[in-house]
Amino acid sequence: MQNMPIIRCILVLLAGAACSASSSTAPLPPQSPCYFPMKVGTKWVYQYGDKETVQVLTAIEAIDGAIIVTVTEQRPEPDLPRYEKIAVSDKGLFVFETCEGVIKVAHKDCLLKLPHKAGQTWKEAPASPTEPGKYTSYGPELVEVPAGKYQAIRVVLEYDGTPPDRVTTWYAPNVGMVKWAIGDRARVLKSFTPPVK
Repeated sequence: MQNMPIIRCILVLLAGAACSASSSTAPLPPQSPCYFPMKVGTKWVYQYGDKETVQVLTAIEAIDGAIIVTVTEQRPEPDLPRYEKIAVSDKGLFVFETCEGVIKVAHKDCLLKLPHKAGQTWKEAPASPTEPGKYTSYGPELVEVPAGKYQAIRVVLEYDGTPPDRVTTWYAPNVGMVKWAIGDRARVLKSFTPPVK
């Protein structure tokens, strides 16, 4: 999912006309814009250089007051799954679990802090004992990708002297991640398709 080079850029993105979940899940607070639509079957395609990855929202569940959405990358090797579970709440978007083949990692890194306030910062919660990076959010600002133009929150993750030095991700309401960039490399949303009603 972010190629999954950390699986975080993968992720994520979904489409959906409304920010509502099924009757078996708790609704998001109405005052919070929904930055991670919750419609099982939603599909989006990312372009990363000359490669494309297809991701699908495959499951939704409610755990401890948050809605957990599972985003699965479509792969030719079904025995090597690649997915990411994201916790969605009024406090933001948090990594809940990532899976790369047979390796599963559970952690609580905050990808997007809500409610949004330009300039706010927070620390990374890395799964491994490394020096944490610092997140800073900006915007909203207009970002254009092959899938269209979006007013998105830009989140910058910076490290002190440890490559990568800076990772930037843009999140749009009702879509999720529309762009991820590190250095001169970028993964952009090429298209997304809401599920058929």
